[in-house]
Amino acid sequence: MGKHSMEMTVEMYFRQFWTDPRLKLDKSLNMPKILGEKDIVDKIWVPDTFFINEHNSQAKENFLRITDGEVLWSQKMQVTFNCNGEYQNFPFDSQVFSLDIESFKYTAKDVRYDWKEGNQSIMLSPKLSFTDLTLIGHRQRQVLANLDH
Repeated sequence: MGKHSMEMTVEMYFRQFWTDPRLKLDKSLNMPKILGEKDIVDKIWVPDTFFINEHNSQAKENFLRITDGEVLWSQKMQVTFNCNGEYQNFPFDSQVFSLDIESFKYTAKDVRYDWKEGNQSIMLSPKLSFTDLTLIGHRQRQVLANLDH
């Protein structure tokens, strides 16, 4: 069977946090925060994050909260991504499926991705199940690549 590619689809909440000093609220307005959806997302700077190994993705819902320059953008997404691996022993094998993100046009000098809650940044639902796979764990990591030549 050799090396093959397969796809996996996940539904998740993809949350990004950043600080934008231009979005600090005027305290005299007595408005502690701004809540919105895609209408506000379309009017402010947001990271151009994408999934490197994505085959297809769809943002189903958007939520945006701005509190004194601190921004939370949460998206309920369905992402189908490609997974390369050795499947000659399937279903008696172990595989690592990676979902990789990066900025489309910015370098690491412009945008830095970090895990906000450390090792607790990725949480899996206890109701998660697969028909022909057993999930034995998950991990997250940060990789910085220098693409400047």
